[in-house]
Amino acid sequence: PEEAEVLLQAGARAMLIRANSFEELLRLAEQLKGASILIAEGATEPDQLRALLNKVDAAIVPESLHAGGSFEDLQDELDG
Repeated sequence: PEEAEVLLQAGARAMLIRANSFEELLRLAEQLKGASILIAEGATEPDQLRALLNKVDAAIVPESLHAGGSFEDLQDELDG
């Protein structure tokens, strides 16, 4: 978060947040919510993507989720 504060003060309009665990990713997203455009990378399960809803502006979705047969339904649910 210290680096994020420096970026925000410098006028950054978007941030890609990565973390060592999904729990850490979620915590960082909560701390930075509303500060800029947040793009999260690290959610690997549908429930993790659901947990990021309204906390980040976008998520990088791994290929393993795209390949799942129900990805379109999940996308519709989250975009809904």
